[in-house]
Amino acid sequence: MTEVTRDLILKLSLKKQQIAIVDQEAGIESFGRGMEQGVDSLLIIVEPSYESIALAEKIRYMAEGIGIPRIRAILNKVPSKETEKKMIRTLKEQGIRYLGTMYLDPRVSEEGFEGRPLGESEARAQMRIIARLMLDEAEMGYRE
Repeated sequence: MTEVTRDLILKLSLKKQQIAIVDQEAGIESFGRGMEQGVDSLLIIVEPSYESIALAEKIRYMAEGIGIPRIRAILNKVPSKETEKKMIRTLKEQGIRYLGTMYLDPRVSEEGFEGRPLGESEARAQMRIIARLMLDEAEMGYRE
């Protein structure tokens, strides 16, 4: 399946201002299998733990090593503004740009567990902001 996905990504022909988002397994297992070939951006989901932040740094290092110019992070399951500030500071020190934060919200877990769509909520509003930032970057072209 990895080979099929890699070949599909390499054969994609996107027009200007189009983006394709490919969801991969968490971690660094996909690196070295060629899944990252042909991409110009990498989006890392970072949770509030030492392990997750350390993994983000490894992913950035590996991505830069194979020539991926854009590395961005979305913070996930963040319990407080104070934790968010610490995470953003650490990511900035690692050279990883931050796109947005998804705060820890028990309603998201409850609705997901029950198979219901996410209703209007702070989490949904934040997802819209993050999506808009991603689209804005695609429309404007990459600028650091």
